[in-house]
Amino acid sequence: MDNLIGFLRKITPEMVELLEMRYSVLRNIYYHQPVGRRLLAAYMGIGERVVRKELDFLKEQGLISISPAGMELKEEGIELVEQLRQFTHKLRGLHDLEIKIRNILNIEEVHIVNGDSDTDMSSKKDMGRIAAALIRQRQNDISVIAVSGGSTIAQVAEQMPVLNTRNSILTVPARGGLGEIAEFQANAIAAKLAGKMNSKYKLLYVPDNLSKEVLEKIVEEPTVKEVIDSIKKADILLYGIGRAEDMANRRRLSGELIEELKKKGAVSEALGFYFDSEGKLVHTSTSIGLSLDDFSSIPVAIAVAGGTKKARAIVAANLFRKKTILVTDEGAAVEILRLNS
Repeated sequence: MDNLIGFLRKITPEMVELLEMRYSVLRNIYYHQPVGRRLLAAYMGIGERVVRKELDFLKEQGLISISPAGMELKEEGIELVEQLRQFTHKLRGLHDLEIKIRNILNIEEVHIVNGDSDTDMSSKKDMGRIAAALIRQRQNDISVIAVSGGSTIAQVAEQMPVLNTRNSILTVPARGGLGEIAEFQANAIAAKLAGKMNSKYKLLYVPDNLSKEVLEKIVEEPTVKEVIDSIKKADILLYGIGRAEDMANRRRLSGELIEELKKKGAVSEALGFYFDSEGKLVHTSTSIGLSLDDFSSIPVAIAVAGGTKKARAIVAANLFRKKTILVTDEGAAVEILRLNS
């Protein structure tokens, strides 16, 4: 297989590019169906005329159907997407890239999906699918799952298949915080993930950036204390990683504090913890839930983050915690490789 891919790249590189383009079209339809042509072009970040040409070909091959509601994959198209996932993983050398990134970061596992989630939404959905599969593989050994907020982690819940068998798994938000868009809040993600897994959940309704005095009183509330106790018993931590400045703005930190973070060299944020480029903690958001010790000691940590722009943030967060399974995309991985070359 590897020799064949090498020959294809040398002799007919245009075939490889065409295959990748058509796979990208199929993958985006798979995740967004039913979807219109204009919206599909926007998701892919390419011109509508290019998309139209490929759609005509895919329709002729009997892989997609077109209706007033939009385009959808036929059964054969769905099967082909599954097959092409594995083939393009080899085609783009992602297995070798996974090994290189794992060695650079010195962490447990690295899983890389095709594309760059900065420009292609389907890459973010693919990361969610991989992370959901990693959780399913471990579901018989899980008592408690703690989850962070964010659009990428929301995709893990979105891509988790519905499990029919009732189980005793408990899903909880890793930290308090109501600053996100509602569907990206840790509470919403915990509830949705539990619904998909046919399990239980508990919620934690505490805003970010409250004073220490207020937080100390809230922590004493029995319902809040119960959730915090559950967080500390988590077997799996599922969390996203963001750029420090982006997350500081999203959490509505003061301008003075944002400037202080810049002076301290903060480049990464995860779970309310801010790290510099060497993985050193430089600031902690005032909230309740997962502590820094919990972050370090939970047995299984699955970090899900991608996009070229997040490469430095991903490196910094993984320098802090080495015992991590990273799910990322090609865009971030290639940039991490470049930063360490």
